[in-house]
Amino acid sequence: MLPRRISFNVFVYLIVFLFGTFSFALKFQTLQLVQDSVSPLVILDLLRSESSLYFFLLFFSSALLSKSSHYLIVRRVFVFSFLVITLFSAYSLSIFEFLSSESVSLSKGLYWLDENKNMSLEKESVVIFLLYLLPALLLASVLFVFFFCLGLTNENSSGRKHFLIKIGLAVLFLIMGFVSPVQKVLPYSISHNPLLYLFKSALNEDDQQFERIENASYADWQVTIKKRHPEKNLVIVILDSMQSDVLKVYSPDESQHPMPYLQALSQESLVFEQAYASVPNTSKALIPIFCGILPSLELGFPESVNGLAVSCLPEIMNRYFYRSVFFQGERAQKDGRGDLLKQMGFQEIFSAETYRPDKQFESNPERFDDEYTLDYAKSWVSRNYNKRFVMGFLLSNNAYPYQVPAKSGFTTYSTQKSRNAHLNALHYSDAVIKQLLDEFKQKGIYQDTVFVFLSAHGEAFGEHGLQQHNNVAYNQVSKVLFMIHDGAHLFEKGIGNTTVSQLQILPSVLNVLGLEASGRALPESVFQGGNRAIGSCYEPATCQFYADSNYKYIDNFNEKSPELFNLEMDPDEKNNLVLEKPDIAESMRFVLESQMQFHQSALQNYYDKNAEEISE
Repeated sequence: MLPRRISFNVFVYLIVFLFGTFSFALKFQTLQLVQDSVSPLVILDLLRSESSLYFFLLFFSSALLSKSSHYLIVRRVFVFSFLVITLFSAYSLSIFEFLSSESVSLSKGLYWLDENKNMSLEKESVVIFLLYLLPALLLASVLFVFFFCLGLTNENSSGRKHFLIKIGLAVLFLIMGFVSPVQKVLPYSISHNPLLYLFKSALNEDDQQFERIENASYADWQVTIKKRHPEKNLVIVILDSMQSDVLKVYSPDESQHPMPYLQALSQESLVFEQAYASVPNTSKALIPIFCGILPSLELGFPESVNGLAVSCLPEIMNRYFYRSVFFQGERAQKDGRGDLLKQMGFQEIFSAETYRPDKQFESNPERFDDEYTLDYAKSWVSRNYNKRFVMGFLLSNNAYPYQVPAKSGFTTYSTQKSRNAHLNALHYSDAVIKQLLDEFKQKGIYQDTVFVFLSAHGEAFGEHGLQQHNNVAYNQVSKVLFMIHDGAHLFEKGIGNTTVSQLQILPSVLNVLGLEASGRALPESVFQGGNRAIGSCYEPATCQFYADSNYKYIDNFNEKSPELFNLEMDPDEKNNLVLEKPDIAESMRFVLESQMQFHQSALQNYYDKNAEEISE
């Protein structure tokens, strides 16, 4: 028997239902990030927001497909086209949200398309279309169809009543998608329906503007020799994601410590407990670490193409006949990192494309395990141990989704599922670090090497109701590991109590190597002080902070009120003092905005000045 033919209306409702079900499946998968750190009320509110789009489509379609033969084909074409555009957008953005656990703002959506789909997009044209032409077209179409359908139901009061109810419910559910009274405690990345958030975030594009300072510039760093000649190798080990207090929090029982080797090594090192990240994104963090300036405060990585406004550490050390090499387990094309590292002056770059390119990733879907990186690093050291070199070594297994090889084992460090997975990943990173340093000992160059251990950024696990890192300004993410270890044990050891940042790493390690850098806007080395740090969230116009030895100020733009915390009395940043101490908040806000304005102006002036060279 042939299946019964379904009506066009039922077909439309079935499409909405299927896409809604698929989107909910993705959302539930993403919610695994927060299942052990937020209340059921918050989860229900999120699902309410997610449902709003599909109920809007359902009632809107039902209203426009009201019973009437007048222009039925036209109305069906309009409804079907509207559904295709809307559902395809929601589907694409839901996929992106699920794969990246990132917020899907308009600018981020455009960046993702441009980077991953090889599409040449003129951002201004797309913004104009999305912000003005498309909404105007939809509004005109909806109004036309509304009054047209209302006229068709004049002779049938019941039909008019049902039509008005459906339209009213459609508008109600659309509005509900933009209202999120409880979702502020959720991660920014999963707290909004992606399609509605795409339009909502586009309205704040103007917040990203800054007033240009015409004479702002970075003068290239001038480097002079303090000693007779640099004599040490330099190895900078970067852990992708690590809260700065991991070494402290778990130290009472070292048998259960997730990083026993690094914990023991910290006793023979100089450790800065008040160190801050500049931007909580790994590729962005490489710029302050190796170059001493903030990265561009926008989505994407223009430095990969346009170059850097100053000389970076690898390029500087190349002048002194050092070899420079960087190792990572991720693909070179990720975030344009391979090109970025070349712009910094690294002579050799080892990435996923280098490591057995015919072999699939094993325990982690995004990168090779750090042991592959380690094997190539050990091989490189065996060939170059009789030369002076600068090495960057990025550990990535500790980044989300915190997956490690099964052979590394699994221990219960925390009852919180995601945090425990992360600590096990850090345990794996700790073993890799030990093997790397053992290789230096075996080659007899351990004593001739200075090791710097850093985390690119921290990681949030429900503190302040937030997860992961990209748009988190609290200390769980903004504070990072910063430790200097001299293999010869001649270097000072202990706790550095001053407030420092990743921006100070370049002048600091140059000091250690017997060099001294100078230049306009160059931060002081950690040995000279400074005692302040500034930083920004990854996504523009989301959050930025300024911290000194006493207070930390967070500018949340339009997402919520600014915050001020007394770090000594309130290290967990629970008590907002912005109303109690407005003078302190205002002075810190002024310094923060001035610094960010100078930086953005200096970068833009550099790119404008070198526009012709960049285009070539």
